[in-house]
Amino acid sequence: MHKGWIILILGLCLFFSFPEKGYTQEELLSVRVIKCIRPHYLKAELTSPRGEEVVIKLAGIKSPIERAEIYKKALKRVKELTLNQELRFDFALGHSEEEEVWIGYLYIPEGEEWKIVNAELLKEGLVELDEKTAGENMRGYLISAQEEAQEQKLGLWSLPEPQKREKREECPGCIR
Repeated sequence: MHKGWIILILGLCLFFSFPEKGYTQEELLSVRVIKCIRPHYLKAELTSPRGEEVVIKLAGIKSPIERAEIYKKALKRVKELTLNQELRFDFALGHSEEEEVWIGYLYIPEGEEWKIVNAELLKEGLVELDEKTAGENMRGYLISAQEEAQEQKLGLWSLPEPQKREKREECPGCIR
């Protein structure tokens, strides 16, 4: 009888000794985006439990820095979708308290459904796929989103490829 109580008390002590700030991947956190730093980097405030500020990197996408006109459209669009709105966040690659940047997915409400901001930007051709930061469970979905934009020639995929500079062994001004 005493053995059962000891096990129960030890179990309860372990249960209540975990830090308050530990999050699991299955848990969707409520956030409000307060600043769009880049199309795939955002500053957000946790709306629960304590309102702390975090930097979020949208998983699975990267900004088209070399294409200024698309970059501007991407930044404008991410602001339209996220700024000052109540959203949900999910970690893509796990999380520890020490991380300065949280990598994951932002969900925006659309009626009864939730859309993923990362995938929306890909579908519109405003960003490129970054497989290194995409979680395995979302990689296929994000690939499909980018392929959809490529097929419809949207955004990045509507423009011709930027011209590569010709490599030369010799200096053109040095020819005599």
